Amino acid sequence: MQDTRSAGDASERRLHARYWSIQDGAVHLIAQECSRCGATFLPSIAACTECRSKDFRPRELSRFGQLYTYTIVRGAGGVWPAAYTIGYVDFPREKVRVCTHLRETDPDLLTIGMAVEAEEAVLYTDASGTAVKCFRFHAAEGQS
Repeated sequence: MQDTRSAGDASERRLHARYWSIQDGAVHLIAQECSRCGATFLPSIAACTECRSKDFRPRELSRFGQLYTYTIVRGAGGVWPAAYTIGYVDFPREKVRVCTHLRETDPDLLTIGMAVEAEEAVLYTDASGTAVKCFRFHAAEGQS
């Protein structure tokens, strides 16, 4: 698990920093695309599952994805909140599915196939008080 501390704030850690960035206040997801066949992966892999190539280039994913499925976790304990949601988000144009956290923990707010968008979020605070940040998804208003 890759993580980095921001230069200005030692009380913050970014998980999987090579897969996402923030530009103009929006989260941009960076996948890897096979240079030979164009298959896209997030997270990265050692060899393309389609053509076995080991040559990849970065590829920014679309702004919106579609919720494929989810589960709400309750009472995990430790550093985790009392309830959090994990799901898979599809990016049809890039033909990639991403495992991720979701903001919503109320099943009435989640619908399979709904449009979702990435955001930066504190997933939890570790035992030393460091905020652990990563991208997660939330319902995208006005998208279908």
